[in-house]
Amino acid sequence: MVSLVALISLGIIGFIKHTHSPDVFGFILLLCLIQPVTALLLGLFIFFIEIPRAHRERVVVCKQGLFQAGKDIKNRRVEVVGWVHIRRIYKEVFGQGYSLIRWSGEALPLSFYQDVEGLVDLIKALSKVEEK
Repeated sequence: MVSLVALISLGIIGFIKHTHSPDVFGFILLLCLIQPVTALLLGLFIFFIEIPRAHRERVVVCKQGLFQAGKDIKNRRVEVVGWVHIRRIYKEVFGQGYSLIRWSGEALPLSFYQDVEGLVDLIKALSKVEEK
């Protein structure tokens, strides 16, 4: 698929090169190179930063609430939420992620866990909050 897009792009660039000045050709070539470079940088960011961060996320569920711990690039992050502080459980539109919405309006994402459906079912049972 990528090679097909590259061939079509080269054909369009070749046509423009013969019909327009070299300045326009350079500008269009620059525009065509920006997208793959941006996609490459985004892929490297996800592979080297976001995936390891997701692997470091932990959640502990107990009688009084849940405890979520994780580590960003430099800082450790710890959040404790009691069952009485959860207003609702929000299912994200795209993907399999959920968020716990607190009474203060802050969201606690539960997106990166392996059995997120089971975790949400357990949270619903313990907190007596419905999903919306």
